[in-house]
Amino acid sequence: MYGPPPNDAWREAWAITERLLVRMRDEVESHDAEFWVVTLSTGLQVHPDPKVRQAALQRMNSTDEFYVEQRLEELGRREPLKVLALAPALQRQAEEQKEFLHGFASSGSLGVGHWNARGHALAGQRIAAALCAALEATPSGALRHRQENVGQKNRIPRTGQLPQPK
Repeated sequence: MYGPPPNDAWREAWAITERLLVRMRDEVESHDAEFWVVTLSTGLQVHPDPKVRQAALQRMNSTDEFYVEQRLEELGRREPLKVLALAPALQRQAEEQKEFLHGFASSGSLGVGHWNARGHALAGQRIAAALCAALEATPSGALRHRQENVGQKNRIPRTGQLPQPK
């Protein structure tokens, strides 16, 4: 995970993943919507101590804590695919503020496992900022057209009945 695929099984898994992401993008865009890939983080990637991160990578004989993000960003350049990699920015934040974004002090698991409240908050802020920037870059006419279409397609009648697919 923290470096290039070590064997054929991993290479095949990456090839399948990349094809699936492109297919998902095509399906979403066929419905006049945008497809985004957002990569999250692992506790190791955003550990606030760079020495801990480096020692862990050495123990795993790994080379690049952001390999997955870089690979998906490259796919995004090749296949026009929107990719938002959260881990690099979250790592900077964790390191600057000396804060854990994964795990919980109450369970003795700081730095591992799921995001804690701070991790969720920072990720949400990053995602919201990226989406807002994308909307601001959209020509107002195209945005208005999309809002009108989405509003009509997804409107739930007062009867409580869901609209039937066309």
